[in-house]
Amino acid sequence: MRKTLKRLMRGFLGILFIFAALYLQSFHPENKPDFAALPDHDYISEIRQLLSERRYGEAKTLCEDVRNAALPCAAEAAELSLAAERESKKTWNRIYKAGRAFITGEPDDSIEEVGGSIISDMVIYGDIRDLVKQGWFKISGKETDPLISSLAAIGLATELVDAADWIPAALKAMRKAGAITEKMADSLQMMCKKIIKKRKLDKSAKIFFADAGKMLDSSGFIRSKNMFSYVNNADELALLAKHSKENPALTHLVVKRTGRESIEALKKYPPEYLRAIARKGRIAIRTIKIFHKNRNLLDCIPEKYIRLAAAGFSLAGILLLVSAILPFIMFFRRDHGEVNSSSSVK
Repeated sequence: MRKTLKRLMRGFLGILFIFAALYLQSFHPENKPDFAALPDHDYISEIRQLLSERRYGEAKTLCEDVRNAALPCAAEAAELSLAAERESKKTWNRIYKAGRAFITGEPDDSIEEVGGSIISDMVIYGDIRDLVKQGWFKISGKETDPLISSLAAIGLATELVDAADWIPAALKAMRKAGAITEKMADSLQMMCKKIIKKRKLDKSAKIFFADAGKMLDSSGFIRSKNMFSYVNNADELALLAKHSKENPALTHLVVKRTGRESIEALKKYPPEYLRAIARKGRIAIRTIKIFHKNRNLLDCIPEKYIRLAAAGFSLAGILLLVSAILPFIMFFRRDHGEVNSSSSVK
């Protein structure tokens, strides 16, 4: 009796396994969210707004990113890029901007003013100017910025920064443009104090300056400034530097569209998702999150593993059924054979 129950149980399990295999074989996981129905972000209006504010450097950079990302509005962006180029190349305008930033150390988003500010820092004048300004602010009771003072002090000792002697000047320009978070500023200030105290760069400082230089080299100042606005620590800077080197336009667009969420997006999402985010904007992030929230366990498993599991269940189910049915067949044949034998004897 016990053997019969075990055989029946094996047969029942075999049937369950076969049904499970059939379900898995009919399952087709949805491996990506549907972005097609989402509206595109209006980059053209954004570029026109930058032009109206005379932020020609920002406008040109955004046009380049739209074209490099091959977005649908790339042709119109190319025309607007020419308009931005014409305005920014007016001789007197460029000379005025570069000279003003060199003297005051307060650059806007134009390449001319950023360049003038950084050049002034690299010829010592800028660092002395900023130290004097911060000292005057302190004496007169105005708000000071310790990070500007620390970076200026580092800039005066360029031999301490090895090959990255221009990075403090660029970071100072970013800070003046409001592109360094308070959390990052605190960390950077502590780093500067260590450099000044030890009169050399430690390992973490070398890595930080190298990542900052990598991002600036691949993305340029405007993109780097926009992305740096969301950096809170050295690890996040390393992540942005890595993606910027691979694809500066796409990385910049993702950061512009999603802000702080871009750090998580760059860590977790494949290039296809990032391209959708760059094209569609924040609504794409919401779509991705809803999609992942509503996925079941099988959606998260690659299809090849689902097919492999289906084959395993099929094989196990068949073996269990055979092991359950075979003894009954053997018993029936033996019993039937004995009946036939007894009949023939009679």
